[in-house]
Amino acid sequence: MLDLTVLCKVVDNYGDIGFVFRLCRSFSEISNDIKLRLVVSNLESFAAMADGINPALPFQSFRGWQIYDWNNADVCKKAFSENPPVFLLECFQCGRPDWLEDIIFAKDFDRTVNSLDVEYLTAEDWAEEFHLIKSGTRSINVKKHIFMPGFTEKTGGLVLDSSFMEAKNSREAALKKIEAAGLCVSKDFFNILVFSYPRNFDFLVKACNRLNKTQKVKVYIANGICTQPFLDACQKCGAAFQIEKLPYLQQEQWDALLTLMDFSFVRGEDSFSRACLCGKPFVWHIYKQEKDYHLVKLEAFHKKLGASEDYNRFSLLYNGGSSGADNSTNNETELEDLAYRLLKDEENLRPAFKEISDKLISLGNMAQHLLEFLSSLI
Repeated sequence: MLDLTVLCKVVDNYGDIGFVFRLCRSFSEISNDIKLRLVVSNLESFAAMADGINPALPFQSFRGWQIYDWNNADVCKKAFSENPPVFLLECFQCGRPDWLEDIIFAKDFDRTVNSLDVEYLTAEDWAEEFHLIKSGTRSINVKKHIFMPGFTEKTGGLVLDSSFMEAKNSREAALKKIEAAGLCVSKDFFNILVFSYPRNFDFLVKACNRLNKTQKVKVYIANGICTQPFLDACQKCGAAFQIEKLPYLQQEQWDALLTLMDFSFVRGEDSFSRACLCGKPFVWHIYKQEKDYHLVKLEAFHKKLGASEDYNRFSLLYNGGSSGADNSTNNETELEDLAYRLLKDEENLRPAFKEISDKLISLGNMAQHLLEFLSSLI
């Protein structure tokens, strides 16, 4: 049996734990011969997308996995001292909790631990160079490699879990998944999802109002930090289209909703990867980094995508690039005009997004690739 411990330090509310939850579900779909332990720093975020998680418990069983609260050092140290990890996945540079460091780097610890740094998804060329390379640790017993999700054959690809793929491939299946949340998506509307970091949404409301004159628009606004800014813009600009404020959704429901949209605005690691696989136009609100490095990552994605100049310009402005600082009114008119053109011409954008989706799916399941690599280390 493969003994696998997955570490997740939640930074971006749902992107980190969303990826880890999806990856572990895919592991369990692939093999029943895996002992999975998840160590999560924010169980409330986990519970929001996974019905059955109790955020108050330091330890619990869930889906046949063992779930530990990263922050409860006493419970975790006892459990992992008795059964030290064999394989470790450190997701998104999360590092290791102090109690685990104390165990695996103790002077008398003589077991081998294979650790994988599972990195953020990037379209940058260096992803190929770093995939599966060795990385140093301060102990000969702790071996480390880097694992890169990505967009090419020389990376690990993306997780292709069965629930997401079912929703992507069958509108009927997707509609059935969202029914439990009391949702319905009609083809009578041009359906838009907004799941973004906080910003000024005046331009988007105005663009949707313009589009609504020729086709009915419905905007689904995610529950979270972008909800109030978007609703404020709707009130300020007089939204003429339908709005549905979403409840917190289970991950499988969220996936299904995303596949049913005509156009999406997404943020976070997990939703970005799902949007790439959907084959539908979307704009990525990327997590802002020091010295605007996030714009380098964004432009690398643009290069892989190969969409229109209008799309690239809008995406850059939306993310505060090319003198378009977030919440600035300087680019309001340009943002509105670009947003309107992109929404109106969604059908012309679609081929580029379908092509990147098809390519990603052809790379196979990242979870399978990861398990195969771990097995090669035994």
